[in-house]
Amino acid sequence: MAIGIENTRFDLAKVTWIVRAQYIENSVPPLFRQLFQSGEALGARRWLASLQRECEYMALLHSSHVSGNCSSERLVHPTLCSTTYALELSSKDYSSFLPENFTGAAMSPMGRRGVLLLAQQMMASFYMAVSGPVIQGPSNIIVNEWRGHTGRTVRMFEAPVRMVIRNCPARNAHSASGEQSFPVLSATTTLWLPGTPPKHIFEYLCNGYCRGEWDTFCYLGAVHELSKVVTSPHLRGNAVSILQPIVRDGTGNSNMLLLQHASTDMSCSLVVYSIVARDVMCEDLDGSNSSIPLLPSGFAILPDGHGGNKAHPAAASSSSAPADQNSNAGSLLTVAFQTLLQSSSYNNDVAVSIDDAGNQICRVIMNILAAVGADIAIPA
Repeated sequence: MAIGIENTRFDLAKVTWIVRAQYIENSVPPLFRQLFQSGEALGARRWLASLQRECEYMALLHSSHVSGNCSSERLVHPTLCSTTYALELSSKDYSSFLPENFTGAAMSPMGRRGVLLLAQQMMASFYMAVSGPVIQGPSNIIVNEWRGHTGRTVRMFEAPVRMVIRNCPARNAHSASGEQSFPVLSATTTLWLPGTPPKHIFEYLCNGYCRGEWDTFCYLGAVHELSKVVTSPHLRGNAVSILQPIVRDGTGNSNMLLLQHASTDMSCSLVVYSIVARDVMCEDLDGSNSSIPLLPSGFAILPDGHGGNKAHPAAASSSSAPADQNSNAGSLLTVAFQTLLQSSSYNNDVAVSIDDAGNQICRVIMNILAAVGADIAIPA
């Protein structure tokens, strides 16, 4: 790798970045080989898109900084933390609860910074669960591959789901603080959806009205957005959001919220979320809680390398939109689900928890395929 930095006019810098990447083709899973062969996996356009996304996020995080002398003030969203607040709206009228195009303006600078830092922590945990190294030993137990059936009507197929149980410290699990470790189950699987552009999947997953079709926490209902921080001025849908499941007929838990980070560009799309208690979220917005335990689940959507995207170089360098959506474009969809296992009955319940997690992923895949009209799905 070589990097050259050259000063230009107007106090700008010209950066020349040359990367030479190699990979062993036999080590790449078959579903991902076309993506590598197309140059999209390790190409400059992917690097530039990722770099711009991170730069925009860091710039926003820096602009949300609040000096320490404001930490004693309770600068939180008044509705979010109201102890008398109760949501009793139907899925058709909840959008009127907040002003049109509400983008978190009512959230204090300290609150914005807290939410962005928490989302950053959540994403790091998600990456580790999906693609982090898995080393068999005292702290990690690799469970044999679980297989279930999913698909659309007669087009059913067997979906292999990787199950990994990790012993995570209490600060990384939904539990009280301390040094004790708790077993966490991570379930992941990847599918190839030929002819289904990543944009279609991303837009469906970000549609709050359809949330209950794949998120069991929402009890088959919708969600509404309490607040959000837009993380990219150029790309629609890139935001960190605080979501509230709509409570109807006494179902659901109004004391729990969802923190979600959605991002998309030409390199990939991500929808990652985690359940957070309402009072804990309020502490984060108030700047009084710097470490919140999270167990994120979510989706990673990559182009499959068959799109033949020939975007203009200027468009590629600006990361102005996701990859070109043509008739040949397809998606590589990774679904990840994490849950905390009860340590007191670990030996008895682990098999049941594995079956529940695997079946949940299969139901999610089935509903996504039906919603986006995917006629073909090929498991890893």
